[in-house]
Amino acid sequence: IICEKLIANLSKGREFVNIIDLGCGTGFLTELLLQKFPAAKILAVDISSAMVETLETRLKTKCPNLNTLVADASTLKLSQKFDLITCSSSLQWMIPLENTINHWKELLAPNGNILIATMLEGTLKELKEIQKELFPEISNPVDLPTWETLNQAFIQNNFKYLWKKEETLLEYHPNASSFFSHLKALGVTSSNKENVGAKLNSEQIKTLIFEYDRRYQADSGKVYASYQVGMCELGKK
Repeated sequence: IICEKLIANLSKGREFVNIIDLGCGTGFLTELLLQKFPAAKILAVDISSAMVETLETRLKTKCPNLNTLVADASTLKLSQKFDLITCSSSLQWMIPLENTINHWKELLAPNGNILIATMLEGTLKELKEIQKELFPEISNPVDLPTWETLNQAFIQNNFKYLWKKEETLLEYHPNASSFFSHLKALGVTSSNKENVGAKLNSEQIKTLIFEYDRRYQADSGKVYASYQVGMCELGKK
C-alpha cells in the first residue's frame, strides 16, 4: 500500500530515466517503478544479500534495464548520478539521518528528486504502550524519527518539499505470535537508546504475546498494529 501511494503522488508529467531504489528489500517499490518507467535504467540497492537475491528472482529476468547492488544505502558512493532516488520504509534505520541524506545528495542529478516513505514515531504504538506497562525497565522496541527530525535533515542538506503527507495505516496478523515473528524478520528487535542491549526473556515474551492477543484483537479475530507513515518528495533548493 505504501509503495502504491508513493507512486501515485510522484511528480506528474515527468519521465525519470536513471533511478536508484535504496533499501529496496524484495522489490515492491522497484517493481512499480519498472512498470511506470519501462524505459528507465533502475539500480536496486539493499544491505541484505538475501533480499537482493529474492528481488532478482522475481524481477531481473523480466527487466533487462534492472541492475542490483548489495551495499549500505546510508553510505553509498557512486560516480553515477540519478534523476530519481527512492526509498520506502527504510530511511528510519539509516541514522544519523543528516549524514544519510548528505550521501544521497551526492548521488542526485542537478534536477533530481527524492521520493521517500518512512516510519514515524507513532508507529507500533500498541506494542510500545503494552511493553511500557508490563516491562518499563526495558526500552521500546523501536526508536523512530519525528517530522521535526526529518525536517532538520532535509533543511541541513538544502532540500525543499515538493509535497508531504502523513497517514496512519493498520496492519493485521492472525495473532500476536505471527505479528512478533514478522517484526523479527524485519529486524525490529531493539531500540537506538542507551539500553539497546536489554531484551525480553522467553517468559516475558509469552506474557507480551498473551496480553497483545487479549487487548488488540479486531472484530475479524486478527490482531492489529498501527504504522505512522510519513511520505514526501524532495527537490533541491
